[in-house]
Amino acid sequence: MSSNLKVNTILPSTGTTIGIGTVGGLINVVGNIDVNSTSGISTFNGLEISGIVTAKAGAAVTYYGDGSNLTGITDNVVTINNNANNRVITGSGSANTLEGEANLTFDGNTLSVTGTGNDPFITNSTNSNGNMVQIKLSGTTKMFLGSAGSFVNGNSGTSNQAIRSEDSLLFATGGHTERFRITSAGVFQSTGTTLMRQHSVGIGTTNTTGRNAGVGTIAGEMIYNTTTSSVQFYNGASWGDVYSPPMDASGGSTSTSGGYKYHTFTSSGTFTANSSGSVDAIIIAGGGGGDGGSSYGYHGGGGGAGGAIVLSSYSVSAQGYSITVGAGGYTNANGSNSSAFGNTATGGGTGGSEHGNGRPGVAGGSGGGASYSGSGGSGTSGQGNPGGVGSSGGNWACGGGGGKGGSGGNAPNNSNGGNGGSGYQWVNGTTYAGGGGGCTSGGGNPGSGGSGGGGNGVINGTNPGSANTGGGGGGSDRPPRGGSGGSGVVIVRYAV
Repeated sequence: MSSNLKVNTILPSTGTTIGIGTVGGLINVVGNIDVNSTSGISTFNGLEISGIVTAKAGAAVTYYGDGSNLTGITDNVVTINNNANNRVITGSGSANTLEGEANLTFDGNTLSVTGTGNDPFITNSTNSNGNMVQIKLSGTTKMFLGSAGSFVNGNSGTSNQAIRSEDSLLFATGGHTERFRITSAGVFQSTGTTLMRQHSVGIGTTNTTGRNAGVGTIAGEMIYNTTTSSVQFYNGASWGDVYSPPMDASGGSTSTSGGYKYHTFTSSGTFTANSSGSVDAIIIAGGGGGDGGSSYGYHGGGGGAGGAIVLSSYSVSAQGYSITVGAGGYTNANGSNSSAFGNTATGGGTGGSEHGNGRPGVAGGSGGGASYSGSGGSGTSGQGNPGGVGSSGGNWACGGGGGKGGSGGNAPNNSNGGNGGSGYQWVNGTTYAGGGGGCTSGGGNPGSGGSGGGGNGVINGTNPGSANTGGGGGGSDRPPRGGSGGSGVVIVRYAV
């Protein structure tokens, strides 16, 4: 008997199905095998099917093997469009077709999102904290973009939108150049200058030179000007002062006039500012004494005025400032110096006199006038002027002393003395530091004292400069020589 069973058709005796048990050989099936039994096909050592194998619906079907030897399968094959290295694969909307995204790549380390649209990267979330992109380190959120575009560096889960940094938060432009920062202490700074603190607002600090060099190109910008000690603002065209409460001070004799408070020192003392501010001041030294004749009857020139220094918008701080007021010079003596705020005014020079040849006037804040045929004394630059020149012969007329406002007058002839130099009118309307007039002998006219307290020249007497003006004393023709110089004064004022 042959080992193979060959039949054209196997029919069941009843029903429509045929059960095939375990078979050790090979079953060749030309038609269809319909597996519809709960027991199925037990085991085939070899099964060749040239038709269709159908697993009935509802049957428990299990397929074994990895399918590596299957060939000729064409149905349900997936196609990837635009595929390239590192592209992330996404769906396409078409069956069995995927897309390689050129603008979404991942190389194992870096996930990149690129594109030319306005929204290359969009997130959407139903998280209770809103939309966010989180960056984590060791499972802890270190940075995320939170809801409404807030950038948060720190803990997540807060309901407050915030920008957080462990240390200073820097803002830079123009090639990574830092423009300003917020420090970890909450101080807002620009190039090291504090601009803002909690509960306060700061402004930039500069002087007038720095301001004029380009600070204030935007209308509304404010600075503290260290030159004028004032807060200023820029209106788009020029700088103006911001009103601030006026300063106050003590010392000297006080008065108020024209929106200013004046502190007048007729003797040495202390000006004490209770707050910082800006002051105007005039510092006047004692005037020089006029000289006069000796017992022999020789004649003297007028005394020079005390030196005068004028301060405008001088910055002071809350402290005491020592004030020194110089005395007027006695006959034949220079006046004493006055000082305030680190500035010293020089006492006026005395007039000249000498038995025999004439003695020149003496140098000082303003120079003293010369006796006959002598030269006037020189003044101190910026404080006063030289004294006048005397004449020779005749009645031996002498020169006038110099003043803050002008030089002492030369003796116009042999009979008349020179006038004292004019003084200086300060902002309070008072004139100070006039020179004394020169003397002459009988038959001539002595010189007049200059405006600002200068004493007139006198025959047979003395005529001093006015007290607390720094005026020079007038010259005389005989003992007790010329008049004393007027004492100095220091006046300080500020707006109120």
